Amino acid sequence: MYVRVKTAIFKCSAFIRSSWSVTKPKAGTIHKATSSTNRSLVMIHDLPPEIIDGILRHFWDDRASLTSVSLVSSTFVAAARRQLFSEVVLEYSSICSFLELLNAPYCTVAPAITHIVIRGKRHKETFPKDLAPLDSASLISQLQGIQSITFQDIALDNIPPSFWRFLHSLKGVRDLELYQISLSSPAPFFQYVCNLPAFEALSISKSSVELTVYDSEVSHPKKSFSLPFLDVGRLSPGVLQWILAQQPVPPVHTLRINLGYVPQNVIALREFVGITGPSVNALHITLPSDMQLYSQIPRPIDFRSFSRVRTLRLEGYLRLGEQSESLQFKELLQTIFTEISSPEVEEVSLILSFGIDDAVILAGLAWDDNTTLLDIFSWAALPNFLGTNLRKFYLKLRGLPSFLRARVEDMWSNIALE
Repeated sequence: MYVRVKTAIFKCSAFIRSSWSVTKPKAGTIHKATSSTNRSLVMIHDLPPEIIDGILRHFWDDRASLTSVSLVSSTFVAAARRQLFSEVVLEYSSICSFLELLNAPYCTVAPAITHIVIRGKRHKETFPKDLAPLDSASLISQLQGIQSITFQDIALDNIPPSFWRFLHSLKGVRDLELYQISLSSPAPFFQYVCNLPAFEALSISKSSVELTVYDSEVSHPKKSFSLPFLDVGRLSPGVLQWILAQQPVPPVHTLRINLGYVPQNVIALREFVGITGPSVNALHITLPSDMQLYSQIPRPIDFRSFSRVRTLRLEGYLRLGEQSESLQFKELLQTIFTEISSPEVEEVSLILSFGIDDAVILAGLAWDDNTTLLDIFSWAALPNFLGTNLRKFYLKLRGLPSFLRARVEDMWSNIALE
């Protein structure tokens, strides 16, 4: 820690020297000698808060050092506290005790909190019913600096009305994130979203949210908002229609699509992509694991809607030796690469897992011949897709012998960026 503190302060040495030169006594005046150590402490005490914050930002990932620094001098306490308590992660079992701590007269931590993560243990824990500290006006006033809330690994249906009322009282919340949550009775959550005066962004990832068409028409947020990250894998059609019903329709910055979706979502997903596709900057596609089933359902997406994509990531599984499956996989990849006509694509990631039948190996698969695997990518029309703006191409192959995987990945990384 000493080295990191020394490095951080050294970067501010120019400011310290300039400030010290201004405070030097005039010539001819008599002043008491001061040791270099005391002089440094005086200067640190006189530094503006912006410089103190700049020094302590070097310890953003080192909570132990931040704690130690805050005990060295009272000058560092406020800045270290903002680093230590800006994000607080609360589990079900600790919510009551933490709120009681914040509500204590001697506690001054609450104003430093800007982000709260509320998480459970894979839906196995029940939400506490006794939340007495939530009625404290002083506690609520101290927590008005909270700007974002994340719900993680919980069933939102289990949250009691008292906690929803508490969340409603936090008027500064701008960003909400749902990560691995389940929600079958969404009315309280969407009422909460629509009543937030400062609401700006909603992110949904790996979550199951059920919303009927009737419920989706009930309420709308007070102002326009955006969707920084949206995973449509397990969202009901009602959620997508609720998003499309907003005026204006919120832009989607990063969109994750799982092509192995439930068939009844096809129509809603096609409409949703057609409207929001031009706003997507990063597109993550999980290719279907069952190509036979995928080929039997209507085509879900027109990839030509993604006209401004900068980052494309595809993940999938291919079983070598299944000729019909390989052909369907080929057609799907070729469709994706040829239809996404965005001239702004800068980064492409292709992550493929291979399953190899013993029969293929016994038939004499040429492990030493690189063209065996290069042919797989040629039928995906990948070379035609890699335009002049491409800056990064990432290829990851799984399920292959390590020596062959390394050779092919290295070859294709060089070819793609030539």
